[in-house]
Amino acid sequence: MMLEERSRSLYGRVVAGPACLVILAAVAMPVAAPADTVLTERDVFRFLNVAVSHYVQNEERWTVEAACYFDLQVEDSMSCPWRTGGGGADPHRLRQRVKQDGIKWCKKNGGKSCTLLWRNGKLVFDSLSPEDSAKVESIVQNIPSYESEAVPLPEGVEVSGRLRGRFAKIREFWKDRKKKRSSRKPHYAVCASDAGPWSTSYQESGQTQTKAEGLKSVRRMCMLKCRAAMEWFGRNGDCYLVFEDGKFASEAARKAVTE
Repeated sequence: MMLEERSRSLYGRVVAGPACLVILAAVAMPVAAPADTVLTERDVFRFLNVAVSHYVQNEERWTVEAACYFDLQVEDSMSCPWRTGGGGADPHRLRQRVKQDGIKWCKKNGGKSCTLLWRNGKLVFDSLSPEDSAKVESIVQNIPSYESEAVPLPEGVEVSGRLRGRFAKIREFWKDRKKKRSSRKPHYAVCASDAGPWSTSYQESGQTQTKAEGLKSVRRMCMLKCRAAMEWFGRNGDCYLVFEDGKFASEAARKAVTE
């Protein structure tokens, strides 16, 4: 299992803030819902991405607006945009931009009538299955406990077949993104667990961070996403740094994803 950042292109449509860029989208109006709606795997990945991004931006004291919308009649229609601004940012304007992005991207994902699932750390949709509702709330509450150092993948640790199979495309995608947006000081990272889930993160530092600070921040987000996925899917184990800014975190990481 993987935690991806994606939309119209291979891995994502970037949602801009002054210091950060991450990925995903959706929005719309409430509709009557059948009881016990269950999230698809792709919906889960999109939610985890935005939940962690929202947490990190709040921790870094940005004004942040984040939400997840989906059409409960259409599988994989969920999209979760977020936007950030500095101390003088207008929260209402950020909210409206997130809503606009979300409506458009939800429809591009096949949605016809999209409804709000989650916004700014709170579950809004009241017809989610009890199990998924509990998981959503638990993930949001426990993100601080996922904090851990981004340790390079050690010898003897295997990664998922999905990651190995897609790594070449992931590598090329982020390499191209970094080249095209070089003026914004972009950084990216790939993390993986020894139990299946993996994650990617991308961030643009602009003029607000040094290279070291930017790498530290993107590693942090990558690790948090990986550990959140571990909790959602009930996996035990650790997450490790595999790849960042065109370099493997260790020789063991190179072997794990290329051999």
